[in-house]
Formats: sequence, C-alpha cells, structure tokens
Amino acid sequence: MSALITKISGLVGRARRVVGSARRRRLVARYLRTNQAPWTSGYYEYRQQFIASVLQDEGKLSLFRTGERLPVNFGFRLDGRSVEIPWVLSRLPVAPADVLDAGSSLNHAVALDAQVLQNKKLTIVTLAPEREAAWQRGISYVYGDLRQLYFADNSFDAVACVSTLEHVGMDNRIYATGSANGVISRSSFKGAAAELWRVLRPGGTLFLSVPFGRYEDHGWFQQFDDALSRELVVVFEGAEISETVYRYTPMGWQLANRRECADCRCFDVHMGDNASVTSNRAAAEEAVLCIVARKRTNTA
Repeated sequence: MSALITKISGLVGRARRVVGSARRRRLVARYLRTNQAPWTSGYYEYRQQFIASVLQDEGKLSLFRTGERLPVNFGFRLDGRSVEIPWVLSRLPVAPADVLDAGSSLNHAVALDAQVLQNKKLTIVTLAPEREAAWQRGISYVYGDLRQLYFADNSFDAVACVSTLEHVGMDNRIYATGSANGVISRSSFKGAAAELWRVLRPGGTLFLSVPFGRYEDHGWFQQFDDALSRELVVVFEGAEISETVYRYTPMGWQLANRRECADCRCFDVHMGDNASVTSNRAAAEEAVLCIVARKRTNTA
C-alpha cells in the first residue's frame, strides 16, 4: 500500500509540474507580446526563465566570474536579480562547502537547480517562512533576525547575502507581520554584516550586494550611497575586498563604477505605477554594488 501511495504521489507531483510549466510558458509568451513592462503579468516568470538561461550558459557565467563586460541588452527591462544571482553563483567555490544564504534570495528553483549548488550543504536564514521551500533537497531553513544569528563562529565556508542588508532595521512588515514594531534603525545593517562575518570560516568568502546610487529611504528599504557602503565594508576587518558595480542602461545591465552610479535612483514597486521616476525606466534599482570579502586564514 505504501508503495502505491508513493507512486500516486509521484504521479501527482509530475502532473502539477507539467501544468505549472505550461502555465509559465503561456505567461511568458503573453508578456513578450506586450511592451514588457516590469512587474506586469508574466514578468516574474520571464525573469526566472532569463536567469535560468544565464546559469546554464558557461560563457555568460565566466563574464560574471571575471568581471567582464556583459552582452548588449543583457537583462533588458529586468531588475537587479538578473545580474546578482549569476554574479554570486558564478563565484561560489566549486568544491563541496557549507553555504549560508542570508536573506533567502537563492530560495528559488532557478537558483537551487544551478550546478554549483548540487554539492553544497545549503542553509537559508530569513525572517519568516515563505511559500516556497525545498526541504526535500536537504536544505535547512532557519527563521530569525540577521542581527542575531543562531550559528556558532566559523560555521560556513561561504555566505551569500543578495539585496538583503538594505532591509535590515527598516520596516519589514511586508515580509513578516509585527517585525518592525514602529522601530527603525537605519545603521543596524552593520550589526547584521558583523554577524555574517562572524559565522564565516577563516579562508571563507562573503558575497553581498545592495542597491547603489544616491541615498534613498523608502521606509521598507534604503538605497546605499558611496558613504554608507564604505561604512559597511569597514565591518569586515582584515578582509581582502573586491567589488563589481553593474548599472542598468538603455542597453540593459552593464559594468560601471561608483562615480558613474552616484546619482542612480530606485523605482519602488510598492509605490504604484510611477516607473517614470527613473530616467531609463528601470524595473527597480538602477545600479547594484556587488562586494566580495575574503576572510584571511589564521596564521597564529
């Protein structure tokens, strides 16, 4: 009887995946027939399809790994995830490793299916349970505040924190009811960064990204400017630090530098239909700052 139940469950699961795949294809096809306006029906499905295609293309991944110029129209009309996810996954260690995803940005099939994650022990920490969970893959989920992690010192070989620190200390009720309690602490991202650094093993690497440009306070997140981002990297005492900056342009996402992005803005999707707030109609942030901080091996 148990074997029959397992077989039926497997068939039902496969049927749901087939139906879901067909629905996603229809949404993407309809989205591409329109003007591809960000956040309209089919946008999310198209973005995931685009990211999946990049993660399966070693040539494009190598551009992220080495910090080279991206193809023209890369990620056209898509938000920063279209560069952040390939950037971090292209740079994760190839060997088996304990990896922490701080913020749950990798908690999507498109990322979890990536070859580089197949030999990793992945732990995801986020504020509250999400609709998607892949515990059957052996992934551990922990819920809590990044400023007070439950892990011991030196627990992970790599830590990924993709577009998350900008939300720390802000009004996070959009993610977890009651998480803000009316208290905003715009500098507490440094406490979260210190915790990520604490749980990283000597010789390990922290990969993090934040929206970048002029300083903006959107209530539920803040956009980092040059000064705030330099306060951030000071937390990683003794680290070997490198960075890559990507900017959205009329030709899609391209390499840039801090100076070129000093006046970049961010379209707040939760503020209504005002996409013209950015001159190039970016889907969200106009620039992202991607930082690699390597923790030196103890030599004592």
